[in-house]
Amino acid sequence: MNEQVISFGEQNQLHGILTNPDNINPELPTILFWNAGLVHKFGVHRIHVNLARRLAQLGFSSIRFDLAGLGDSPNIKTAASYEENVVLNIQQAIDFANHQNGATQAVLIGFCSGALNAHDTITQDSRIRGAVFIDSYAYRTTKFYWLFILKLLTSWKWLGAIKRRLIRLFRAPQTGESAIPIEWEFPPKKRVVDDLHSFVQREIKMYFIYTSDMPKDYNYKNQFFDMFSGIDFNGLLTLDYYSKTDHLFTPLAQKTQLAAGIINWLENNFLEVTQKNSYKNH
Repeated sequence: MNEQVISFGEQNQLHGILTNPDNINPELPTILFWNAGLVHKFGVHRIHVNLARRLAQLGFSSIRFDLAGLGDSPNIKTAASYEENVVLNIQQAIDFANHQNGATQAVLIGFCSGALNAHDTITQDSRIRGAVFIDSYAYRTTKFYWLFILKLLTSWKWLGAIKRRLIRLFRAPQTGESAIPIEWEFPPKKRVVDDLHSFVQREIKMYFIYTSDMPKDYNYKNQFFDMFSGIDFNGLLTLDYYSKTDHLFTPLAQKTQLAAGIINWLENNFLEVTQKNSYKNH
């Protein structure tokens, strides 16, 4: 395995780390990591770093980088919106991987807002063959509301959380405290449904992971399939629900489980498939 600092983009304004295995296989997709919200390219609890190095041992190349305006990458004024620039930055990382290693395909790993970035980029770039979406968009279902009410009636913890929210809502903000909570807005469900139909037609491999830290939007494992019950994912989608962890995967056991799940998904969907195709060609 070897790692090197890289700069890329139209003005070399994007900075990151390229991690390569000892023997580069251009038939394998490059794995891309970028900022989770405002967290730098190393990811929450350095999970991007640890994953990149473990994946290199399996033969995957990866790039972890800061989007323009975050971390080590300076912002450059353009006429494009923030969302358009994010998609462009991810595409520039794919361009760099192709130029550097000859890789023609990529897999995206997006945490939180990064999951929404991944979704948007897939709609615009045919080189992406799969993505991991962690705490992505969620839409409430009938079962969601029943479980939500049940937890309200049976959990003092939930009642305490509501009390704290009400206090925060009606009191004046303290010095240095934002009066508006920072939350990511989910895209309209109809648009997501149309996009997911397109992903299935293109045979995009998808791995959705949700944590119990999204109680106001997602509160049981198979809610995803209930949200999109009209879509036949044809075996292309894997779903996991971490019922006892927070959004940042703070417990060590949950970080370990998360990394193992992502690695297993990549092995099953890309490494083994590439090896089988290589065997057939020979």
